[in-house]
Amino acid sequence: MKKTLVSAAILAGLASANAYAGTKACFEISDGLVSADVWATIYTGAACDYNPAVAGIDAPGTDTELATSSPVSVAQELTRTLNLAIGDAALGQSAVPYADLGTGAQRQLFFVPTSNIPGGSRFTVDLTTNATTERNDGKAVSFQDDQLYFLLLKENLDGAGQFVSFTLTNVASTDGAVKDQSQITFVVDATTSISAGSRLLVSSLSINPQTFSGTRAAALAQADAFLANSGDVKIQMLDDVDCNAPWIKIASTAARTDGGSRIQGGESDAKDVVYSFEQFTGFHLLGGTNPLVNASTPAARGAVDALDPARLTEFDLSYSTSDYVNVGGVDEVHYNKILNNARPNLDLAVVIQNTDSFILKPMSTKDTRAARFVSRDRFGVNGRSAFDPFCFSTTAAGIGAACSATHTTLDTEETLYYRMAEQFLNAGGMQTNTYAMAEAPGATTPYDMARIMGYTYDVTLNWGVEFSATQLKDKALSRSCRFDPTSHQIRVNGTQLKVPYVFNTADQIVRIANEHDTTAEVYFDIYGEKGTDATQTENVFVATIPANSAKVFTADELVRLAVAQGYADDKAEGRSDSNLTGQQYQKRHTITFLVTAPSDKVHGFSNQKVPGGLDRQIPVLRNEDEILEGGLVVKPSIWKQ
Repeated sequence: MKKTLVSAAILAGLASANAYAGTKACFEISDGLVSADVWATIYTGAACDYNPAVAGIDAPGTDTELATSSPVSVAQELTRTLNLAIGDAALGQSAVPYADLGTGAQRQLFFVPTSNIPGGSRFTVDLTTNATTERNDGKAVSFQDDQLYFLLLKENLDGAGQFVSFTLTNVASTDGAVKDQSQITFVVDATTSISAGSRLLVSSLSINPQTFSGTRAAALAQADAFLANSGDVKIQMLDDVDCNAPWIKIASTAARTDGGSRIQGGESDAKDVVYSFEQFTGFHLLGGTNPLVNASTPAARGAVDALDPARLTEFDLSYSTSDYVNVGGVDEVHYNKILNNARPNLDLAVVIQNTDSFILKPMSTKDTRAARFVSRDRFGVNGRSAFDPFCFSTTAAGIGAACSATHTTLDTEETLYYRMAEQFLNAGGMQTNTYAMAEAPGATTPYDMARIMGYTYDVTLNWGVEFSATQLKDKALSRSCRFDPTSHQIRVNGTQLKVPYVFNTADQIVRIANEHDTTAEVYFDIYGEKGTDATQTENVFVATIPANSAKVFTADELVRLAVAQGYADDKAEGRSDSNLTGQQYQKRHTITFLVTAPSDKVHGFSNQKVPGGLDRQIPVLRNEDEILEGGLVVKPSIWKQ
């Protein structure tokens, strides 16, 4: 008796389209152009099975398995104003010169209810997105057709189960506004019922009922010909956030019979229709899966040779040999990184134009002086030999001599614009480039004052992309979602001495002794004690100290030398009360000396006369060199007295 009641309940449920027939409707997205045979196949699942097919058990687009339903993958750079046509062979991009279609990019969209649907039923379909805009009245995603339809292809059999024909009908159409709407309503024709599991093609094409007959193969060919030109679903997405990677989802959020009863098998979860990711990403690690660099990624490390005979005109090649490359007789500290163009992984990608630019703004924490910044083709993938001295410049590419003219200073005003196609391969994949700090070329002697390089600085590579098409999202230099890597850390050998507080007075002296067997040069950096407004000047030349000799410098003499090099000593902290005298009246400064002699051969001392009191010894700190193993710092440098 109980079994009879349950069976009766199930049959009644099928007739009234309640939950016995199915628990979820599905949106199925074809991979490429689907066949009419799949379109006409009834899906028998009670919920949505998008799992990949298991060999010998099932296959996508069958009675037991939905297509894997991969969303359209779009370059994030295209999503400022994206107009897609789902179903169109070119996704609606045939007239867009900066967009390119990947293999198998075409999709078709099907709605699959898992309950029987009676005539007059209504479906509410919503598009959602994480995009943000103030355009189009703030509608970040919307349908763009005037009307949409559900098209059903049904296979008809005779009493013996033999093929008779395929019939094609409009079983539902939208009611009310569609264009510029993110929520629309479909109404099933009152004279039509839809079987559970029917694959309903979502299309903008209004059709009269059609019949495809003859042999099954001939009828399928007719249906396939129709399906190849069966309309599309136009969707617009607007996103004004440059670093956002937007997506679009579709869902049937409500399904009701004409009498108002809920159709559980007509409501679906949200299904991805479009997702995006960045096509152009910079500074990946070499080897392996090429992950993007991050804050813990080591920079290229080098040291300026402060010892004889180079004396700040060459790099110390024993410091970290893995980062040094000699190109055309010039030593360079190389930051070798990959720029990735993910074009092969996208259904819809950006095509690089000749007028698109790769922007680079290398920022140094100190004056690099004669050291040059060079952007180079690392492995000659653009048709040149490996280590060919091919340098990129802001105007043209060049070999050999052209490299020597490449950027000599890194200051806050300099922004470099390269041809984007030289930095990213237009065909996609990885382009390996190097960004180098290089010695000045062309020296006729081992030592030349004009070739003195800066030292003890870091370089940060601010980068971006500027497209000529205004419809694309630029990766502006100010963009906060990017990581700007520290590319170089250039140190120095020799001896560094720091006097933490110096007063602008002849009453304070600094004595430096050089016990090396060669004359040493003395340089210094100076800054004033005034927080973020502190003034600073670097690489001021003081004097030479002969072998096995010492020299004494007064503090006011050092400040005068710095002022002659542009130091704004008036911005340094200090008292200006005319009733105060001596050290109390003077501005305060910090000075760091570099002596071009081995650290075990140099010693420093500072003393200050205090009016009316005892002389005071000022601490002189020594920078103990960092310890490297395999190019990595195992003990950082530290200032000690």
